[in-house]
Amino acid sequence: MKNKIYAALRAAAVAVFLLSAGGCRQTYELKLPLSTSTNEILVTKEAGTAYFMVYSTHDWSVEFDRPISWATMSPTRGSDNGQVLITYDMNSDLSRGVDIIIRSGGRERTVYFAQATGMSDPVYAFVSRTLGILKDAIDVSVDVTTNLTDDDIALAECSVVYGDDGDEWIDNIVVGRDKVALSVSANTTGFDRMAELRVEISGAYEGEGISTSLWITQSAEEAYVRFGSDSYDVKPEGEEIALPFRSNFAQSALYDYTVTCTVVGENDSDVTWLSDVTVDGSVLRAVAAPNKYEPRKAYLTLHFVDENGVTHSGNTLMLSQLKTTAGIVDGDNGDGEEPKDPETDF
Repeated sequence: MKNKIYAALRAAAVAVFLLSAGGCRQTYELKLPLSTSTNEILVTKEAGTAYFMVYSTHDWSVEFDRPISWATMSPTRGSDNGQVLITYDMNSDLSRGVDIIIRSGGRERTVYFAQATGMSDPVYAFVSRTLGILKDAIDVSVDVTTNLTDDDIALAECSVVYGDDGDEWIDNIVVGRDKVALSVSANTTGFDRMAELRVEISGAYEGEGISTSLWITQSAEEAYVRFGSDSYDVKPEGEEIALPFRSNFAQSALYDYTVTCTVVGENDSDVTWLSDVTVDGSVLRAVAAPNKYEPRKAYLTLHFVDENGVTHSGNTLMLSQLKTTAGIVDGDNGDGEEPKDPETDF
């Protein structure tokens, strides 16, 4: 009797094992009204593919929440559980994102899909934050740097904050990709004045605000160029001369002024002992020969030609050079010739 009971138990155990083994071979499927494998997909700037799963007990559809040109999905419709493949282009611009809407049986879910930026953070800024203007009226174009799109730049708004005088002297502001153009009126106040030009692009870069400022100072002075002193003593044995001068305008695209120098001797005579007279930035350079003759002078006058072709003169610097005794033997008349013997040479 006991053996029969054991045999029955063994048979039951085998049956349970066979049933459980068969159960391990069944395919498991998630049955949900509507769900997704993720609610966010983040990818790099490189082109590629990504996917997500849709779990549903009904027919379903997927679509971007707005039309885009840089990514596509396949398939856009399905039933039950299925996989959706996203194919996206390389991003060489700012970061971008879009919502994917999944609908099924009156239900709706959202998956956010975003691609990293292909460039640095959004920028619209003046290359130099300060600008100096002389008293005369002028049209100016100031360099800017940006990585925004033309559509973003078109959203720019400008404002000018003036000093205490209350006068409005900046207008015709045009914001561009490479430059901001503006017009400055002549300064007739007799005093320097300052203003802050603000450029704001509040709707750029997916709604993040970008702003930059340019501080503009307009002088009450006309353009000038001048030496720091009125005289200079040249070494009798000769030298390479470097004479700094000052100007209140920039030798750049803003003020297209060319600085030159004229050299004359006493009584407007020619000067042959100065050579290689050049303007090097804000320094006048020249080479002075040794003086084996009597003391001599030369007069150097700075000039500049403005953007309208008008020539203006600066101050004049007097160069003085004494006679050198270096290398001169007794009787040398200073021209480098040997002294003559009055009994044999005449």
